[in-house]
Amino acid sequence: MAASPRAVLGEVLADAVPFLAIAIVWSVIMLAFYAVFLFTRPPNVAYEPWVFASVFVVPGIAFLGHILKQAIHG
Repeated sequence: MAASPRAVLGEVLADAVPFLAIAIVWSVIMLAFYAVFLFTRPPNVAYEPWVFASVFVVPGIAFLGHILKQAIHG
């Protein structure tokens, strides 16, 4: 017997909500790191674009790792 649409929707939401919550938390963390980076730099220092991009590398790797984990988990 096939599951009812309501049961399927409930299962999809139960899987999606934790992932979305973690994605939002990671986005906030990345933006917080970037804000700290911008507001604490000395005023007479001009960084090149690769320095600004590197601020997102560490949290970005963790975020992509979480996406991969969710994709493998199913």
